[in-house]
Amino acid sequence: MERIHFIPFPYAGSSVMVYSRWRTKLPDFVELHLIELAGRGSRLNEPFYEHMEQAVTDLEAALPRAIMEEPFVLFGYSMGSIIAYELALRLQEKHGRSPLYLYMGARRAPHAPESSPPIHHLPADAFRREVLKLGGMTAEVFDNELWAETFLPILRADLKLAERYRPDPAAQRPPLRTNMRLFAGKEDVIPLEHMKAWQPYVTGTCELTVYDGGHFFIHQYEDDILQTISNDLFHYAEKRKISP
Repeated sequence: MERIHFIPFPYAGSSVMVYSRWRTKLPDFVELHLIELAGRGSRLNEPFYEHMEQAVTDLEAALPRAIMEEPFVLFGYSMGSIIAYELALRLQEKHGRSPLYLYMGARRAPHAPESSPPIHHLPADAFRREVLKLGGMTAEVFDNELWAETFLPILRADLKLAERYRPDPAAQRPPLRTNMRLFAGKEDVIPLEHMKAWQPYVTGTCELTVYDGGHFFIHQYEDDILQTISNDLFHYAEKRKISP
């Protein structure tokens, strides 16, 4: 039976396991694939990615083979959004495969200007202050020596990857042959116009849903986001006669 394959990518400093509970929240005909990034979780002892090309090449090799024949969607949040976008481009250019939907949250379009200066290189105290401004974690994380020793190197490496991401503006990059659904927070540091700027990157529909909250609104509105995604996939399944 044909299934829809769902592949999510996490925000900076986290593991793909933040999506593990989604298995029970997505429709039965959707198969969740948790592909871990280097340097955390089951891949804790592997070196971090130095640049986006390296990340995409590594993650492409880990994708389920079924997506070359069966429908799939990609989801990315913050840093995970640019990983999902670049991976979608790679699959389209190399294999002629495009996701049914590209779901993106809390990340500006590649050509939109930075809304805040980079922080990955800051000294410890300044780095701590800037990270706390984003929300999503408390000061206790920094004060716990064991947590900080594990977590902070991951966060710095991920922010370095995201903040140094600079697609070549002269490169001829075709739009993705897919639909895009964007999720944004009203109080996020990313202006809504920088989220809306994703529209030219796809040939299909591009819709934006805005929530109350800052950069990590996903924690507050996870169920609502998943319901929106499920509605999209149910609609596709009904057209294709995929049994729920």
